[in-house]
Amino acid sequence: MTPQRRVIIAEDDVEMREMLAVSLEQAGFCVDQASDGIELARLISGGRSPALIICDIQMPRQNGLSALEQLRRTSAASVPIVVISAYADDAAAQRIAALGNATLLRKPFALSELRRLALQLSGR
Repeated sequence: MTPQRRVIIAEDDVEMREMLAVSLEQAGFCVDQASDGIELARLISGGRSPALIICDIQMPRQNGLSALEQLRRTSAASVPIVVISAYADDAAAQRIAALGNATLLRKPFALSELRRLALQLSGR
C-alpha cells in the first residue's frame, strides 16, 4: 500500500475547509488544517512536511499570498501549491506565478478538479 501523502489546507471558511479535507481524505491524503496564514506557517515550522499546500488568498490575520511568499523562504520552498480564490485579480495571479510550482484554482470549482490537481501535483 502506498503511504499517505500529507496535505495542508489553509482556508478560513470552516465549512469549505472541512469539505475540502473530507474530499482529499477520501482520495487517500492525510490532511492538516489551518484557518489562516499564521496557522499554516505554524504547521510548517512545527515539522509538518506536506506533499502539497492548498491555500485560500483572503483569510484573517495573515492572507494566503503573504503566508505563501514567506513559506517559499523555508523548508517548504519546493512544495507544490494550489491557491484557491474567487477574488484573484491579475496582480494576485502574477504573485502566484512568482511563487513557482503554484497553480491557481478559481472558486467555484469542482471537488473532482481539486482531487485531480492534488494527485497530479503530489506525485501520486
